[in-house]
Amino acid sequence: SGVNGFYIRINPEYTNPSGGFYNLIGEDGDIRSMAVTDLSKYAPGDAKNVGWYYIPIQTGEATWLDPYTLPGYESTTLITHAVPLYVNSQLLGVVGIDMNFAYLVEKIDNITVYEKGGALLISADGNTIYNEFKGTESENPHTKAEAELLNGMRLELRAEYKDIQRDIHPMLSKIVLAFVVVLFFAILYTIFVTRQIIRPLKQLTSAAEELSSGILNNEITTIRVNTNDEVGTLSKVLQNTYEKIQEYTAYINTLAYKDSLTGIKNSTAYTEAIEELNKKINRDNPQFAVLIADINNLKETNDLYGHEVGNELIIHTAKILTSIFKASSVFRIGGDEFAVILKHTDLENYRALLAQFDNECSEDRITVLENEVSISVARGIAFYTPEIDTVFQDVFSKADHAMYLNKQEMKAAQVKG
Repeated sequence: SGVNGFYIRINPEYTNPSGGFYNLIGEDGDIRSMAVTDLSKYAPGDAKNVGWYYIPIQTGEATWLDPYTLPGYESTTLITHAVPLYVNSQLLGVVGIDMNFAYLVEKIDNITVYEKGGALLISADGNTIYNEFKGTESENPHTKAEAELLNGMRLELRAEYKDIQRDIHPMLSKIVLAFVVVLFFAILYTIFVTRQIIRPLKQLTSAAEELSSGILNNEITTIRVNTNDEVGTLSKVLQNTYEKIQEYTAYINTLAYKDSLTGIKNSTAYTEAIEELNKKINRDNPQFAVLIADINNLKETNDLYGHEVGNELIIHTAKILTSIFKASSVFRIGGDEFAVILKHTDLENYRALLAQFDNECSEDRITVLENEVSISVARGIAFYTPEIDTVFQDVFSKADHAMYLNKQEMKAAQVKG
């Protein structure tokens, strides 16, 4: 929203000073090609005319520029987001978009802060770019709250103190009165409870703490409240409840995280593993690889011999994977698809383990009456590379593509054979 144009400019070292394009997006959605700026006519330090090209190159990263106007388009103020493009550490050029500053101003104007408050837009260097707040600090003291935007600017909300406090004093009086009344009765009730049941309640509190600790730490807990009154009865009920919770928790975990057919981890466990890896990618430098395995001709096997034989293919494949990749997590993520997140020794010895996997698949057979059904599995592997991969999906996509190529090779070899 709010984008007026987009462009790609090629490094003049590889083309002429006007290499690339600049397209404008009209109000009706039509895209119009415009003449591009000749980079040879301006010095790299001319931020007004060519800052959109040289500033992101100087910073070496995606950059938001402060609002500016282009020569010949003074009626329109733009905010540019530009990204330098590199191939093998060589600058290819810059790609960027131009956002109409009026679009952002419209959003700020629609912000309501009490009756007389308003919003300000402040640049990264502290200069006020747009001010919708009409008050002045000297005449009417005010308070403010701010948040940093993705483009490096700060959105600041201001409101006058008297505007904020207009309804506070009557409300505070009611709150204080209500608090005093509640406090008086609370003190009376506390004295009564303390005299009557404080001792057994302390025992029950201690028992509840043990119960909570046992649930959180998955430990066996015994609640000890040796009284013959209602508290003692309640402690026994809590002990029975705790034991039922332990049994039910174990049962639910089995249903939630294990595949019912193969007994290995299912897609739910796989999703949680991905989330954990994405967190580590953001803060650490984890070492892992992803292996994607897909059973060939499962549908044809189901059609020819029935789903029971197809299920046997799935079970055999799962057993082979878990027996070989013992230091890694194996997941069934689809009907005929498996994923293995390789770590530790499996990652170090992946070549030998892949060869062992291929060999065991080729030797395994399922006997159906007088026929033998072979285990044919296509697989692909990809490694996490910090310089390239930003999320787990990047590694998965590479592994999935490698699996697809392997599947095509196996089909070609089968046809040739």
